[in-house]
Amino acid sequence: MAPTRVLVAACVAGAVFLLHGCGDDGPTPATCSGKSTAADVAKGVNLKGKVAIVTGGDGGLGSIVVQTLAEQGATVIIASRKLAKCEALARKVAKKTGSDVRGMQLDTSSFASVRAFGKQFLGNFSRLDMLINNAGIAGNSQHNSKDGNQLLFAVNYLGPFLLTELLLPTLRKSGSASSPARVVNVASSEHAIACEAAGWKNGCFKDFSHFPPPAPFPDKNVTITYDDGVKVTRSVELYGFTKLLVIEHALELSRREGSNVKAFSLTPGWVNTTLTQGIDPVQAKEKCAEQEYGVAPKTNPCPFTPEEGAAITVFCALRSTVSGGYYSRIKHCQEDVVQSKSSGFQDSMGPELYKRSLKLVGLKPASPKLVTV
Repeated sequence: MAPTRVLVAACVAGAVFLLHGCGDDGPTPATCSGKSTAADVAKGVNLKGKVAIVTGGDGGLGSIVVQTLAEQGATVIIASRKLAKCEALARKVAKKTGSDVRGMQLDTSSFASVRAFGKQFLGNFSRLDMLINNAGIAGNSQHNSKDGNQLLFAVNYLGPFLLTELLLPTLRKSGSASSPARVVNVASSEHAIACEAAGWKNGCFKDFSHFPPPAPFPDKNVTITYDDGVKVTRSVELYGFTKLLVIEHALELSRREGSNVKAFSLTPGWVNTTLTQGIDPVQAKEKCAEQEYGVAPKTNPCPFTPEEGAAITVFCALRSTVSGGYYSRIKHCQEDVVQSKSSGFQDSMGPELYKRSLKLVGLKPASPKLVTV
C-alpha cells in the first residue's frame, strides 16, 4: 500500500503490520478510540530486545511515550537538552518498569550536539528499532541557532533530519522486511496554515525561495482565516512550516528506504501540555471544532490528556502500516490527508528538498558520512 494524499481506510485488524509480535491480549487494533491512551495502544506488544530513542522524552508527550515503551520491555534512550532532568526521569522509569532506560544529552538546535549524541549512542548500542523525533518548540523566536539557522527551523527540522541521517545505517541493519525499524516524526495539523502563519502568501512553498527561512525571522502579526471563516490575529511563526517539512521528510524517507526501514509522521491534535497552555480563547474554540470526529455524540475529548495524545505516537511506533503516511490522533489513529495545497508543495519536490536539507546539515547526498566534524 503506497502513501497517498487522500484519506485512506484503516487496515483491518488481521492485516495490521507490526514492528513486533503481539501478545495474547486479543486482535491488533487498527485504530484507537477517542479516549485510548498510549498504554492501551501498546498492550500486548513485546518490546524486549528492542531499542528506542525518544527525543524530547523528558516531558510532555515524550515522557508518556518513554514510559509506555519501557513498560513493554524496550530499552529506551531519553534524548534531551537538559541532561540532569532526563537522567532523573530515566532512573525513575527504569525503577518502575525494570527496563533499561538511559538519559543522553541532545540539543537539536546544534549540529555539534546532534553529532555528539550520535557518536555516544553508537558507541553504546549496535541496534536501533525506533527513532521517535518528538522534540520541538513553538512560538516566534528571534534567535538563531549556533549554526546560524532560524531557531525553530533548526530545532524542529534540521536537527531531527541530521539525527535521522546519522542513525539510518543502524536502523537499516536492525530492521527487516518482517520487522522493520521505524522513524516517527511528530508533526502537527498546523502544517495546513504554514504559509499564513509565517506571513507568506499561499503557495509559499511552490519553490525553494523560503528554504531556508531568513534568520532571524522578521517579527510581525498575521491573520489566520479558518475554514469556518473565523479570523485570528497572532504573532508570526514558523511552527507550521517546520511541521510541514517533517511530514515531507517522512514521506521522502519512505520512498528512499527499502523494506527494512519505515517512516511515519503524525499529529497528536490539541493536547493539554505546556506547548498549548495559554492559547487564545478564539483559537482554542477553533481547535476543539477541528477535534470533533465521528457521529454524535463526538468521541474526542478536547483537549486530549497527555496520555491520550501520546497514543498516536505509540501507534506509529508499533502499529501503523503505510510507510510515509501521516496519521491523526483526531481521526482515531487512521491515516489522514496532508493539507499541502495552500503551501504549494508538490510530491515531485521531495528529492530536491532532501538534497537541500543534506547540504544544510553538512552531509553529502550520496553518503551519510559527515562532510565536516
